[in-house]
Amino acid sequence: MLAEHMATIFSEDGPPAVWDEKWEYKCSSMECYLQLNAMPAFKSSDEWVHWVRLKKAARGELSSFMAPEDARKKLKGLEKGSTVHADDQTWLRLPPAATLAQLLRYPSHVVPGAVLTLHFYPRESEAHALFLKKTSKRIANFDLATIPPKPYTPRGPVAPPPPP
Repeated sequence: MLAEHMATIFSEDGPPAVWDEKWEYKCSSMECYLQLNAMPAFKSSDEWVHWVRLKKAARGELSSFMAPEDARKKLKGLEKGSTVHADDQTWLRLPPAATLAQLLRYPSHVVPGAVLTLHFYPRESEAHALFLKKTSKRIANFDLATIPPKPYTPRGPVAPPPPP
């Protein structure tokens, strides 16, 4: 659950993180948000595989696929075309009882760059007030009813291991 991660990261008993000068970041005072529509979804697994290859080629790990300079140019063009305007992005206020699996299965969520990114704000902070001022009309509450169920995986009898 998200609460378990929050309790580990934002301890109630301290000490606070070195950057938390006011000791505002405590589990009990945190609000958590997930950005939806941060980027368009890949249309197919082939499109995703192509993007991964371009990323590797841009780092010089896949020179047989494409020269690093060419891969970087192509990636830059793709990233420009996949930018979603900030006004079209929506946010989801998360309850501490949400699980990471539920967040990853949320229907309109795309994990940008294959990294789940959560935004945490101390409830009474200036940063949270500013965030709410900018986005309040685009924030929805997490609704478990919208989460598709886990895919069914049939479990049959377990086969004994092969003889040595």
